[in-house]
Amino acid sequence: MTDLNPTLDPLMTTILCISAAFILQRIYYVEKSRAVDKGRVLGIKWFSLSIFLWGLGALVSLLFMLLWPAENSWFLPVWSLLISVLNSFFILLSLPYIEHDHQRNRIVLLVQNNGVRGSLSIFVGVFLMLGFVYTLSVLGTGGSFDSSLLWLMDLPLSFLVAIALLQELNKAFMSRQMPFMRFPALLLFVLILVGVTHRLIPETLIQSYVSASLWTLIGLVSAVCFKFLFILLFSILLYSWRLMAEKEEQGNQNRQYSLKIEGLEGSIANLRNKERDWDRKREVMDSLIEEQRQRIVVLEKMTAVQLSGRQREVLEVLGLYGQDSSYTELAERLNISVDGFQAHIYQIKKILNIKGSDGKEQLIDYARSQGFTSDTEHV
Repeated sequence: MTDLNPTLDPLMTTILCISAAFILQRIYYVEKSRAVDKGRVLGIKWFSLSIFLWGLGALVSLLFMLLWPAENSWFLPVWSLLISVLNSFFILLSLPYIEHDHQRNRIVLLVQNNGVRGSLSIFVGVFLMLGFVYTLSVLGTGGSFDSSLLWLMDLPLSFLVAIALLQELNKAFMSRQMPFMRFPALLLFVLILVGVTHRLIPETLIQSYVSASLWTLIGLVSAVCFKFLFILLFSILLYSWRLMAEKEEQGNQNRQYSLKIEGLEGSIANLRNKERDWDRKREVMDSLIEEQRQRIVVLEKMTAVQLSGRQREVLEVLGLYGQDSSYTELAERLNISVDGFQAHIYQIKKILNIKGSDGKEQLIDYARSQGFTSDTEHV
């Protein structure tokens, strides 16, 4: 098998990661301008920064290989370790923003509760502790530089981040009803372990089992596939998150529209109640107006009738004294008999079309309204 060009891995990583980071940053600023809750899109920022660190680290490593291929053999492992640690830190910062309905991983809860500064302090403290252990190991071996031992510092951090990443991805895909995505998430975890293992095992130790070119190919394929699958899974999560956000936003709009519709329906109901009240009032007023019209018609008819002189005298006496006097007393005032007086009353009622038991009161009202009363008393 032909030896692989050592610059192939950093070249592919540079192109893949820097392009993806640029696209994700653009997505972050677009979503940030659209989102009501700005904190919900911070996960895109931290994830894009972790991808950008991969690309930046690969670019620097590529330039170093091309410009100073035989100098400072310690630089590339140290630089790669630094990029890996920072990358793990940014991945941890992005994990709390992966939305799902399940319990968070303890490491993710620790990051979520401590915030960026608190998490950075813990991360730096752990890294310094591991660096101190590595320094003691180097001094114990006479000061010789061992890149495999150096990568042991990254092993616990990478392993914890891989476990947290696997759990959060699985929970997120389950919440989004995408259980089939658990296999790619598991494959991502395996690729992380393969990549870490590849860095830990020296080529001199593995040469008795596989060739150096095959071992290098395994490292290249696992590294590129890991980064590609990592970007792909988070892109799927980002797309599904966008769909969830749009669905939630649509649900909020629907709820707002429902509230507005309920308010409008309540207003319409109030207007209808008021309209019914006005209809009832209008009916009452119409009945009162009709009653008054009937009275006017009756009065007009009464005004238009022709009464004899004696009938007018009867109405005059009735208007003056009828309220407190009987027909007998009224007849005496006119010096006529009671039968004659009642005969006149009967004729007047017939002429005026007055009926009912309150005929006397109607005659009195008519006499007073038509001016038949006078100050002259009849003896």
